[in-house]
Amino acid sequence: MAVLWKFVIPFVLCILVPYARTVEDEFDSADTSKALDSSASQIAALSALLKKTRAQLVGLETRLHQVEAGHVAALRGRDGRDGIPGRTGRDGKNGYDGQPGPRGPPGPKGIPGNDGKQGPKGRSGGGVTYVRWGRDVCPSGTNLVYKGFTGGEHYNSPGGGANYLCLTPKPKYLNFKKGFQSGGRMYGTEYEVSDNTGLFHSKIHDHDAPCATCHVTTRSSKLMVPGTYECPLGWHREYYGYLMTAHYGHKHSSDFICVDENAQARTGSHTNKDGALLYPVQGTCGSLPCEPYINEYELTCAMCTK
Repeated sequence: MAVLWKFVIPFVLCILVPYARTVEDEFDSADTSKALDSSASQIAALSALLKKTRAQLVGLETRLHQVEAGHVAALRGRDGRDGIPGRTGRDGKNGYDGQPGPRGPPGPKGIPGNDGKQGPKGRSGGGVTYVRWGRDVCPSGTNLVYKGFTGGEHYNSPGGGANYLCLTPKPKYLNFKKGFQSGGRMYGTEYEVSDNTGLFHSKIHDHDAPCATCHVTTRSSKLMVPGTYECPLGWHREYYGYLMTAHYGHKHSSDFICVDENAQARTGSHTNKDGALLYPVQGTCGSLPCEPYINEYELTCAMCTK
C-alpha cells in the first residue's frame, strides 16, 4: 500500500499545483470575489475526486492482497517442454561385496560326461614271495624277509611231511612237552653231491643248506620252471640252478626244489649228521622223451616272477 501512495501523491500534486496557480492569478484580477467563488467550487469538486480516488485505491489494495494470498497463481505460466537429455556420466567405483545369500536348492543332475583316457598301469598289489634255496641273501631288487635253514623229514622215515621248509633262525615256542611223542619230526637238510664233482662251485657235500625268503613288490606271480635255467618270455628270472630232492631209493620222498647254482653251506655245518637230504635230479629216458631231454643229465631250473 505504501508503494501505491508513492505514485498517487505525485499524481495529485500534479493536478493541484497548476490549479493553485490559476487561483492565484485570479486573485490578482480585479474581480477577486468571483475568483473565490470559482475556487471554492473547484475545491469541492477536487475533494470529491480525491474521495473517489481514495476509495478506488482501497479497492485496489484489497485486490492486491487477494493476489498475494493466491501465491500469484494467476500469473504462473505453463510448464516448459522437457530439455535434451544430458551426457552419460562416468561409472562409479565398485562397491564392497555383500554378505553371501542363503544356499539355494540343488540343481538338476547333469548329463554324464565321456569316459576319460585310461591311466598308466599301476603296481601290482601286494607283490610276491618266494624261497631262494641254497643261499641266505636275496637277488638285487628284492627284499629279504628273513634268512634261515632248510628243514625236512628224515631221509629214512616212511612218513612225515614231504616238503622242504625254510625255517626261521629265531624260533619261539608256546606250550611244549619234553621228550619225543608220537608225531612228525623236523631235521636239518644236507647236500649230498659227492658223486657230482664239479656241479657246484664250492665244496658243500654233507654241509647244511641255508635258505632265504624274498619279497618282490613290483610283481605278483611266481613260477619255478624245471628243466631249464631260462624263464618264459615276459617273465623275470630271480635266480637259477639245479633241481634237487630226496634220493629215489630212500624210504622218504620229498618235493623237488630249485637250489641256486651258486649254493653255499651254513658256516660250521661240515659234520655229516644226515637228516633230510638233497640230491641232484637226473633225467631218465623212457616215458620221459629223450630228444629233447638227455639221459642221466642233471636237470636245471629257474625261479621266475611276473
